Amino acid sequence: MIKFVLDGKILKQFVNCCSVISNEGLLRISSDKWRSIISDPANVSMIDITLNNDAFEVYEFEKEGEEEEEKKIGLDLNKLADLLKMAEKEDSVELVIENNKMNLQIKEGEGRELRYSVLLLDAEVIKKENDPPQLDPPAQVIITGSEFNRACKAAEKVSKYISLGVEEDSEGGNLFYMEAKGDADSVRLEINRDYLIGMKAETVRSLFSLEYLDQINKAYSKNSEITLDLGNDYPLRLTFEIADGFGECVYYLAPRIENYE
Repeated sequence: MIKFVLDGKILKQFVNCCSVISNEGLLRISSDKWRSIISDPANVSMIDITLNNDAFEVYEFEKEGEEEEEKKIGLDLNKLADLLKMAEKEDSVELVIENNKMNLQIKEGEGRELRYSVLLLDAEVIKKENDPPQLDPPAQVIITGSEFNRACKAAEKVSKYISLGVEEDSEGGNLFYMEAKGDADSVRLEINRDYLIGMKAETVRSLFSLEYLDQINKAYSKNSEITLDLGNDYPLRLTFEIADGFGECVYYLAPRIENYE
């Protein structure tokens, strides 16, 4: 038997982060953490998310054999996210996994419990995991979630794509910019490095789909610190902490290659 107890809001965040990428996915359970690596059906975006056992009130994982280092289970992420809407902020959630089922118990204060029994998906038929890309991006920007989300919303007014880049400013320093251009309209937000949380500067530029970024932006809070790793026509790596620092969520997004001719 495998058993976990954790804060409902932590479980919600973990599931919601995954569900913006795909309707289903594999959860890899080991003695010290949860981990999910999930790609969207078109292989444009990917999530690599971990939740350490320190984030749990109870973490019981029993190996079924000496050679078993982890257990993989298949999750219907949309269904699980929908069930967890019943959990309030202060509720704790107990998960018991056995006999190809997940028994989910939401503890609503003293003397009140809501129980679900959910059939797990066959881990063998869920889309095979891809290894996260090994990246060495030349530039990095750390920005608040609210600032990044605001720029993406502004860009959606004029285009389906947004350019993220770093360049020199008029005084020889560096700035981060987010820019979108439509057939007739354009929008550009510039932030000097002094007004960013952090920056590793090198001149770079890549173009990304706002459709995918809009989904990813639903996964973090406005107060989150978002780390953006960037290059030239290079995948975006977007990272933020979850569960008060006891977990990490990393998204990868393939660039749209621009024609510079």
